[in-house]
Amino acid sequence: MRFRFRLQRILDLKDMEEELKRKEFSSLKRLLDEEGKRLALIKGIYAEGVLEYGKGVHIDPYHLETLRLYLARIREELERAERRWESLDESARAKLEELKEAMKEVKVLEYLKEKGMRRHRKLEIVKEQAMIDEYNTRRGKNGFPGEDEG
Repeated sequence: MRFRFRLQRILDLKDMEEELKRKEFSSLKRLLDEEGKRLALIKGIYAEGVLEYGKGVHIDPYHLETLRLYLARIREELERAERRWESLDESARAKLEELKEAMKEVKVLEYLKEKGMRRHRKLEIVKEQAMIDEYNTRRGKNGFPGEDEG
């Protein structure tokens, strides 16, 4: 008799759910990494602009004002990028927790399946042994010819 895990459909659904959450987390992680690179680039541009502005002693007032406005715009972009990165980081952490929870659920179901399979195997061994014992008992009672000849 073949083992049939009664919760197999649920296990299959939980496996699919785990895979979906893994893909969602991976996607968010990729976006987070890209946003981190973008943030680093903007910080570098801003730092260069601040250095240039600091050397502004030899720049005419028109260019100095243009540089100041440019730095203000870059600073706003930097703040937006930081907020976006923080939001993505928070989302990625939440998805990671969801993924961990889904993985736990799958592990529990897989453990239950394995436990059921072990129990089924033990039961099959007991049944098989009972059949062998019954066969040997009947064989002994009926006394097959040529058994004791030697």
